Amino acid sequence: MPRNKIAPPDALDVISDLKFDLEKVAAVHDLCSSSAENPDSSKKGTFDAEIRDLLEVLNRIPHFVSTSSCSGRVILFSQEGSGKGACRWHFVRHQNDFTEDSLVDCLRDFAEPAKLAENVDAVLKFEPFILHVRCRTLADAQILHALSVQAGFRNSGITIRRKGKEGFAIHVAVRCTLHFEMPVTLGGELIVSPASFLKLAAELRGKMDRNAALILRFFDALKVKFRSDGDGNADAIQADGDL
Repeated sequence: MPRNKIAPPDALDVISDLKFDLEKVAAVHDLCSSSAENPDSSKKGTFDAEIRDLLEVLNRIPHFVSTSSCSGRVILFSQEGSGKGACRWHFVRHQNDFTEDSLVDCLRDFAEPAKLAENVDAVLKFEPFILHVRCRTLADAQILHALSVQAGFRNSGITIRRKGKEGFAIHVAVRCTLHFEMPVTLGGELIVSPASFLKLAAELRGKMDRNAALILRFFDALKVKFRSDGDGNADAIQADGDL
């Protein structure tokens, strides 16, 4: 009578992060403790309130932990020299506090001759939502990547880095293509017509709204795919079938 053969492990599960649990505890602690009084390492110092609920749900799932994120923002900045710290922010707004009038007022103020002399090269930029997630196994990463793409984040990707005896560092970057970037001044000269400020503000408002809609689609898909009990206990969160 032939012996029963032990089924080999899934190849995708073999590619795993052996220190995932330890790293997740540390990352979640940092996320929960960051505040204005106790800032994290980002320029803002805290995670964005617009995606707090999303991050809480994601980090309750045993397979994932968020490592960095941005809900999306409009920024006007100038480069003053080279190296770290040479970038000066003149305007930064996220979904909850961005208005077209606030941007137009900032651009008009920025167009004053005295400001132009101070800020030689300035850029107006929209950076959409981005989320970096560390995953327990490659199989987990592929599930999250597929979910992200289906939600509209078609520029998402997976990175795998060998870490010796620790196994692999496996990350998913959730991102889209709503970027916008244009110079406002070059060599201290305004190259954008003040008459176009309103159109620029309306364009960026539209991108903000499309960005918010994509975040909501991704959040809804995440909640459907990984369902938890009413108390949100991590052990109760299970994958709801295959994508």
